[in-house]
Amino acid sequence: MGRSSGKYGGYRGRRTLTDLLRIIAIILGVAVILVLAGLFLAQDYIVYTDDGIRLELPFLADKEEPVKSSPDPNNITVKEETKEEEPVVETAPAIKAVQLPVSTLLEGTAQTLMEQAGANALILEMKGQDGSLAWHSDQNLAEEAGVNGDQAVNDALQKLEEQGIYTVALVCCFRDDSIPYYDTDLALRSSGGNWRDELGFRWMSPGAQQARDYVTALCEELAGLGFDEILLESFAFPTQGDLGRIVQGEAYDPDRLTDQVRTFLEGMQQMLAPKEATLALRIQADDLTGQEEAGGLNLQMLKDIKARLWLEEEAGQTAPRQLLTQAGIEEERLVEITAELNQDSQIPQGCLSS
Repeated sequence: MGRSSGKYGGYRGRRTLTDLLRIIAIILGVAVILVLAGLFLAQDYIVYTDDGIRLELPFLADKEEPVKSSPDPNNITVKEETKEEEPVVETAPAIKAVQLPVSTLLEGTAQTLMEQAGANALILEMKGQDGSLAWHSDQNLAEEAGVNGDQAVNDALQKLEEQGIYTVALVCCFRDDSIPYYDTDLALRSSGGNWRDELGFRWMSPGAQQARDYVTALCEELAGLGFDEILLESFAFPTQGDLGRIVQGEAYDPDRLTDQVRTFLEGMQQMLAPKEATLALRIQADDLTGQEEAGGLNLQMLKDIKARLWLEEEAGQTAPRQLLTQAGIEEERLVEITAELNQDSQIPQGCLSS
């Protein structure tokens, strides 16, 4: 009978040693490839330390705050911040002024006499109560009224300015015994003619525009001659004498006195400002009571007009310094008028002739 071959497949023999080695080689090759690929991909996460190599994978790392390293005490750099030195502001010594005759200016003795008196400023009366001028003015009214001074004083003032001496021009404004006599339109009038005060002097009216312009022009010339300070006296309406005898009208309107005095002082201040000359006012005890006076002067006006105030006190009168400081006027603006300079005092002082 023949053999049937229907249900049997082909023959499978046993694996040989060669086949086993081939399989092992393939497995090792794949493993090497995987290791090399892993090393390539993980090279950013390999950390070399003193203890060996460590693999730090981002998804396995703990979220810890970075440790701040302490500074090496032997290697510390100290940064010193240099403070800018504040500029030293040198304050000028308090004014100590002495009045001398204009003749000392022409004689060349003014500076020596100043030093002997312990003064650092010189006061010269440039317009007196009689209306006369100590220098030669360009004002026609001064020439026509015969009150003009000597040109030699103008020349001496220029030399004084070159020496750097602080100079104060004393100007008697509206108490003027000459101009009202020459031109009665500028005068305060009484029923018998020009009104006269307790000393017998005539007055120009502060209410007259031409009178205000005349005084302002004189002070402008003085500033141009080198004066550092213009000290005005009798710059308001009179407060002494028989005031009831003054004829009321345009020259003397009791309802307008304050406005007219303020107009004059404000115009003077505006004129002197660009010339770098200080405006100063001589204040007497009877000029102030805290209320408006017949002279048209009051505390509020003195506070508003930023002038230096020279104070003259009289026995039995309220001290002007007290009234002014109570009104809010700064101590720095006040100068004490004294008969003799006190070298130990730091208060600004001025020694004026009687």
